[in-house]
Amino acid sequence: MRHVLSDRSFYLVGDNSIKKYSRSGTLISTHNYAFTDSTQFFTKDDGLFALDKSGKITRFEENRIVPIHTDLHFDSNALIYANNVANQVFLYSNEKLYHLSFTEKTVTGQIIFEGIDFNTARIYSIYYDQKNETTYLGSLTKGLCIAKKQYFQNIPTHTKTKDDIEYGINKLNDSTLLTATGIEIQNRKLVTQYNKITENSLRYIAQLDSDKNFWISKGRTLSKFYANTSYNDYESVSFNENIRSALIEGSNLWIGTGPEKNGNGQGILFLLDLNNPKITPTPIFQTPQMITSLAKYNDTILFAGTQQGLYRYNRKNNRISRVKGLEKEYIRSMYQSENDLWISTYEDGFFLYRDSKIWPFPLDKNRYLSTTHCIIEDGKGYLWMTTNKGIFQVHKDDLNDYLENNDNPIYYHYYDKGSGFSNNEFNGGGCPCGVQLSNQDIVFPSLDGLVFFNPSKVNPIVPENDVYIDEIIVDGKHQFVDDTLTLENTARVTFQITSPFYGNTYNSQIEIQMDGGIWEPVGASQTLSYTNLAPGKHFIKARKLPGFNSGYHYSGINIYVVPTFWQSNFFKAILILLLASLIYFTIVLRTRYVTKKNILLKKKINEHTLQLQQTVHILREAKEELKNQVSQQKKLVTAITHDIKTPLRFLTLTSKQSFENFENRSPDEFHESAKAMYTSSYQLFHFIENVLDYSFISVDSKKLDSVTFYLSDLIQEKIKFFGNISESRKLQVENRIPHDLSLSYNQQLFSIIIHNLLDNSIKHTYEGKIVFWCQNEENRFILNIEDTGSGMTAEIKAQIYTQKESIANGTYKHEHKQKGFGLTIVMELLMMLDGDISITSEAGKGTLVSISFQTSH
Repeated sequence: MRHVLSDRSFYLVGDNSIKKYSRSGTLISTHNYAFTDSTQFFTKDDGLFALDKSGKITRFEENRIVPIHTDLHFDSNALIYANNVANQVFLYSNEKLYHLSFTEKTVTGQIIFEGIDFNTARIYSIYYDQKNETTYLGSLTKGLCIAKKQYFQNIPTHTKTKDDIEYGINKLNDSTLLTATGIEIQNRKLVTQYNKITENSLRYIAQLDSDKNFWISKGRTLSKFYANTSYNDYESVSFNENIRSALIEGSNLWIGTGPEKNGNGQGILFLLDLNNPKITPTPIFQTPQMITSLAKYNDTILFAGTQQGLYRYNRKNNRISRVKGLEKEYIRSMYQSENDLWISTYEDGFFLYRDSKIWPFPLDKNRYLSTTHCIIEDGKGYLWMTTNKGIFQVHKDDLNDYLENNDNPIYYHYYDKGSGFSNNEFNGGGCPCGVQLSNQDIVFPSLDGLVFFNPSKVNPIVPENDVYIDEIIVDGKHQFVDDTLTLENTARVTFQITSPFYGNTYNSQIEIQMDGGIWEPVGASQTLSYTNLAPGKHFIKARKLPGFNSGYHYSGINIYVVPTFWQSNFFKAILILLLASLIYFTIVLRTRYVTKKNILLKKKINEHTLQLQQTVHILREAKEELKNQVSQQKKLVTAITHDIKTPLRFLTLTSKQSFENFENRSPDEFHESAKAMYTSSYQLFHFIENVLDYSFISVDSKKLDSVTFYLSDLIQEKIKFFGNISESRKLQVENRIPHDLSLSYNQQLFSIIIHNLLDNSIKHTYEGKIVFWCQNEENRFILNIEDTGSGMTAEIKAQIYTQKESIANGTYKHEHKQKGFGLTIVMELLMMLDGDISITSEAGKGTLVSISFQTSH
């Protein structure tokens, strides 16, 4: 049989001799050694060893044979398993597997596995991962068996009268536990059951006083079982609400009560003096909800956790205050460590009370820590926390680093039932919820009994190896790269992220980041895919936490996505240029269109403006016309009031006298009265006629049509009109106007003017003469009416000229007294015909009235 060493030299065993040869086959040494078929040869540290049936171990050197001493006891059927590749040697005996360690003259063994019949399982090869305490067994018929060391031990607590469900536990001494259900465990073995405790307990309260008397509860009843009667005798006291929590510190027993979780009622904290032989609880304070847990902080401060919040009770001043930051939290348990108070809640994980402030912590990736039941600290600075999904281990240094900087990661190490306990669901709500023995064992209650473990012996398998991006799948094809991956015309790329790890996969939490974005967790497939990456440079970074008190391990790879033609800078430049050109021409066309529209709009605006101006002009003219009409109406009213009143009054008086003196009057008097009445009536008729003609002209002064007429005929017609009154006043009226003299004016206006001028001369002339004559002076035609009447005083002439000026400038308001309305009408009509009037007169010497016009007429 040949045994090859690491330097390729070898031993050849056979024919009761052992020969050593060099790598090239040269004989180095020979040992004469008689052995039987049961002798087992193996190599270790480049040495050859033999184990005979008697249990004797021998080492062969070049010049001597050395016996090896061992204290191991094994039977004659012991088997040697040598793993030359790993340089490991194992000895199997009595279903125990030893890992052998050799010195120069001794060999020792450590039991690493037991309980399997290697002959039946046909174990052929063995490897032992000493660091992770994991044994790999290769079988010829059953494949590979992986055996990990179990740090946790599940102790069943069921009996004929109870199940395995446990909540409250407490320690009787350094090696003995007593559960709230009456089970005594000593050295991890069920010793006895106290049936009276079992019958009177609801599993939660498990308090031991200094005399080892055991306090339990069931509903609203608190019971004290006496240790000196082996927990057979007890006495009880009842409360108004169910007992929810309890705590013994010194000679005080604190008791928290409250209604059901969703029931009405308040929580009450009671204090019971253990030195008082009579059980007489005293109420201390009330809380809005039931009191779920109690914890002593120091000699002064006591904390009471409730269904909604945490309360701080100062025993010196008897004051209670609500701790800010936990107002809505269901407090599950509390654990004091020096000046820190660790608080577990039912839905939001665990918190730290430090320096009168609450500090929250992030949860694990699947939020198992949201239902943290119990927290216990070991001697190495680790916190052990139970949940509904298993146990977590975290180092306080990681938690403190997180408090200093929230960017610092926290490594939570997770243990499930693969670590030795039979059920992942642990129980909370017990008082206490877990204990630590003097031998450092920590005990937690679960749905399946009690779970024991010694934290100092637990060797957590942490994911300390580096993380690698070791395989890339591009559109279904595998690629292997070093630092940079170049992609061209690629639709989908998948990255395989790996990290060698032999522990619980939940503890290997790998995250990946693209181009400095958010960190995404890698799933169970350990892959992450991207579709249609943008052209250009990218960087993929992977990270993972390698364990406690450590930063992230990182790995990365550069990616360059080759742009297609339409993604290239050249194409983008062309596209930008085309787009800019399109925008430019669009702006130009739009500008032209807008300019054209503006021109059209401006034209329309001008047209509308012109129309508006014309409308405004028309309105202004209408306004002026209306103003003139109103003014004329005012003048008419004023004239009528002034000139019609005198004739009417005279007619009235004359008629009255004629009626009253009808019988006493002579014919001459009647003749004179009739003559006077005729004269007044005639004047009234003449006045009304003038008013009507003038009113028609003044209302429609724009419609003054010019016609050609003979002036002599018009004057003669007026002389005939006034013929009777002229005769009655013994007047001679002469018309010296040439018969062929024609004028082009509005004949009606001219007729009114002559009518009024002749009327005025007749009124002021008696037994005299009136003459019409004309003349031409400097391109003006002058018509003269001269009488031999009473004439005018200088004062009357001044008034007439003042009236003329006011009519000319539009300020005439009939404010000046006048002899009649006729001369006013004449002046206004002359203004309408662009004519003028002048008067030459002296009192008692007659009057010459001259009206003049442009000779163009």
